[in-house]
Amino acid sequence: MIRLIVEKYGVNITMGASNVSHGLPNRSAINAAFMAMSIAAGLTCPITNPLSVSVREAIQASDLILGRDEWAMNWITSFRNKQKA
Repeated sequence: MIRLIVEKYGVNITMGASNVSHGLPNRSAINAAFMAMSIAAGLTCPITNPLSVSVREAIQASDLILGRDEWAMNWITSFRNKQKA
């Protein structure tokens, strides 16, 4: 549905991730997968928990794979920052 709306109307899409996992265990993993799939379909403005490592990594990985992270600099910087910590 996201892809159809973006293709037909050329608009930005904003939506949250947490409702898809409501009441389920390991919500962070479900939200991360949902975010990655939604971004690939055209989601431009995700509303999610920035403190969730798995969700944040899924968003960064999606940007990398979709060519939105030039030279993988955001991905590499994030990885190096985690190594320092």
